[in-house]
Amino acid sequence: MFIAIPFILTGGVILYFLFFEDQEDWFKYLFPVVIILATLYTLHPKIDFWWHKKHPPELDQKLKKLISTASPFFLTLSEEGKRKFLDRLSIFIHHKAFYIMRQEKEEMPIDMKVVVALNGITLTFNEDNYFYDKFDYFIVYQHPFPTPARQALHSVEVNYVDGVMLFNSDQLFRSSILKTVGFNVGLYAFAEVYLNNFPMSDIAQMDEPDLLVIDQFEVISLKRIYQEIGYKEVYAKAIIISLYFSYPEELSKYYPDYFETCTNAFAPV
Repeated sequence: MFIAIPFILTGGVILYFLFFEDQEDWFKYLFPVVIILATLYTLHPKIDFWWHKKHPPELDQKLKKLISTASPFFLTLSEEGKRKFLDRLSIFIHHKAFYIMRQEKEEMPIDMKVVVALNGITLTFNEDNYFYDKFDYFIVYQHPFPTPARQALHSVEVNYVDGVMLFNSDQLFRSSILKTVGFNVGLYAFAEVYLNNFPMSDIAQMDEPDLLVIDQFEVISLKRIYQEIGYKEVYAKAIIISLYFSYPEELSKYYPDYFETCTNAFAPV
């Protein structure tokens, strides 16, 4: 962290005079430097976050291309809106913890970080509070997975106690990039948390939707959604929000009230 460099250099000079020049009276200068460095070390995540909000790290062109492929929402934005989206996404992936579960827990590749994070940034694009403060950990498996909370194999889970979202990366990749599966579990998980974070929003205040209406869609069925999630105990409104971004024409036709409310909440302004 660049703020610490002057104090590190100062500490080096003090140590030189203490140990090589036998200037014991310099010891009194060492203590405040150590305190400052310890404070900076403790606070460096917050300091880095403050700095990155003013100077977001630039994403490389490969990642920008990935975002364009995976996010139809991003393509609808103005140039100013795209800059805002990319800046927020960059800050998000630099200040959250992302892991992939192989034989051991490993750092998640940055392209998968982007695929996970863009779902959250999409939903809070119109909000000042876009950071999902209570969720700091995002973990992907490369297949459906069991957990203590759900023993059956499934592809998405939100753990409010630990502030963790878990995903099947194969499901995410095939729904976001290849478009070969019908339901985006990334949007679903973030939509669930969005509803929890904004309980007074218009969409959170709406009546629960009848999910059986989804069976009238031509492109996806409720049974398929259950299969791709891995369980039936779903958050109905989170399902609807995910479908708004994936199948807006179908949602407009069969859930017009929800479509209008989602448009008011999520369409770029």
